[in-house]
Amino acid sequence: MYIPEIAKLGHVSLVTPNLQKSLWFFHEVLGLEITERSKDTVYLRVNNEFEHHSLVFLAGDRAYMDHVGWRVKRPEDVE
Repeated sequence: MYIPEIAKLGHVSLVTPNLQKSLWFFHEVLGLEITERSKDTVYLRVNNEFEHHSLVFLAGDRAYMDHVGWRVKRPEDVE
């Protein structure tokens, strides 16, 4: 039986009804860096992180977790 190897958490994508308030908290209070922004989506990461983002905020009508992305060691681990 093949057991996939998860290397680490890649990112978390959250939907928020108040994009500005969520961004204020994670950027201004916690200090995450904004790496990219569009009208309804903001990508953030911890300072000195190598990846493009570790947290994504999407504007929506209610708060919920959209998805979690994992980093794996090998392409076949995704299967």
